[in-house]
Amino acid sequence: GKNENLYHMFVLGMMIQLRDTHEVISNRESGKGRYDMALIPRNVPTHPRGFVFEFKEVEEEAQLARGVAHALKQITNKAYDTELTRRNVPHIVHVGIAFAGKQTSVGIEHRKKDRV
Repeated sequence: GKNENLYHMFVLGMMIQLRDTHEVISNRESGKGRYDMALIPRNVPTHPRGFVFEFKEVEEEAQLARGVAHALKQITNKAYDTELTRRNVPHIVHVGIAFAGKQTSVGIEHRKKDRV
């Protein structure tokens, strides 16, 4: 929705500060859909951590936790981290962000690949 786009642009504006070390990508196809945003390290040995973000707007504050859980589940179920995995990023962080008006909640799941 409209508010989801506002949050997306706000976070994207902050993340653009990382463009020297990470590609900041918005709304790109990966896996079985389009993720909202990703930070992909330009140099994996130097910056081994990548991020995939999914935003969810909920109607009221009481639904924030459910919105975060839904966002994290969507990242996993739709394999939004496929591009990061393909680039051999060993530590991928899934970030689910839910918001209702001015209230926000963030959930994080770490996916670490064992080094071979």
